[in-house]
Amino acid sequence: MTSLFLGFMILNLAPLDASKVLSNAAAQARKEQKNIFAYFGASWCSWCRRTDALLANPQFESKFKDSYVIAKITIRERDEKRALENAGWEDILLKIRGSKDRDVPYFAVLDSKGKKLGDGLRYQEGKIPNNGGFPHTGEEADAFVELIRKTGKAFSEKDLTHLRAYFLLQ
Repeated sequence: MTSLFLGFMILNLAPLDASKVLSNAAAQARKEQKNIFAYFGASWCSWCRRTDALLANPQFESKFKDSYVIAKITIRERDEKRALENAGWEDILLKIRGSKDRDVPYFAVLDSKGKKLGDGLRYQEGKIPNNGGFPHTGEEADAFVELIRKTGKAFSEKDLTHLRAYFLLQ
């Protein structure tokens, strides 16, 4: 009976507020001397599921965990799953991304003080930046790998080569 009750309690816990997700990640990042991989996604998004699979892939999971504190923030859920969202995500996304665009997945690497070191936006001169999301072209893979090279201390050049290949095989 106790396990049923505990299971019921766990299922009814609301997700943390988005600002709390980031403040917890920042505290852990300072303690562990890591950066933060802030990742915004939704359960209905197939590219978000690919990002989840990347972060859990045995070839890369430990590299990401050794380099970053992962701060996943759930956004833009549909009506029946709205309870999965991290409240306040709109303000956090605007603060980090710098625009009201809400396409997913969106990721940004932050230092332990919350300063953005880079993100998934693709910048072209004279154009509004667009979200690269989950990298699936050579150009997007190269940009993602370069960001990881600069911010992911546990990734070797060999790891980065494998990471680029992983994207292009998806």
